[in-house]
Amino acid sequence: AQQAEVLKNHIMESVNHELRTPMLQIKTAVSMLVEVIKEVSSFERDQTIARMATGAVTRMEELVSNISELHLVENLKPSPTMLNDAIHQAINNLRRSWSHRDDFRRVQFVPEEILPVFADRRAVSRILILLLDNALKFSPNDSPVYIFTSLENHLGHSFVRVSVKDEGIGVPKQYQERIFEPFFQVDSGTAKRYNGAGVGLALARMLARGMGSDIELKSRPKQGSTFSLLLPIADLDSDSI
Repeated sequence: AQQAEVLKNHIMESVNHELRTPMLQIKTAVSMLVEVIKEVSSFERDQTIARMATGAVTRMEELVSNISELHLVENLKPSPTMLNDAIHQAINNLRRSWSHRDDFRRVQFVPEEILPVFADRRAVSRILILLLDNALKFSPNDSPVYIFTSLENHLGHSFVRVSVKDEGIGVPKQYQERIFEPFFQVDSGTAKRYNGAGVGLALARMLARGMGSDIELKSRPKQGSTFSLLLPIADLDSDSI
């Protein structure tokens, strides 16, 4: 069993490397071609082709990135960690990937009390990156995206709920579970229009459930969505944070 695990990890690392290298080359080539098209052609057909190519590269890049993160699911190590640190890490990492887009400034973090939670910090950060990325994609460029925390008590135990709220297209009730399935899209045009690969939410839920939690969704069509993650508050006397 141990040899099989080592072999699987080796295969994942190899696949990750073999995919990332050509993807970077394709992304660079497409970016250069798009700039050339902008300069030499005013035909709408050519502009449409350029947008399609850019969108396809974005979806493939997202897919490769999420595949490379699958190893996190089997290597979760919950421990006391400061939730605000994980949130800031997610925002900073996502800011770099959205550096070419002005609308990242729509993200507004509304911090509450700074409390430690018992969770895997890398997993929490990755979940928030996926939820924020999803919110930015599926909401208008001029609307805010909020990330905020709140305290809850369940059966005598204290928890922190961290939520990502957008004012986007929303999700019909009949699809609110299915959107967590890998590669599922509400309609065939959604992926093309918003450059979604249909993997991010599935990975977010896998990571959340791996920590004994889950991703919850409240949404109505054309009224936005709120995705949230419930995490237990860690021992305040712990010196391992």
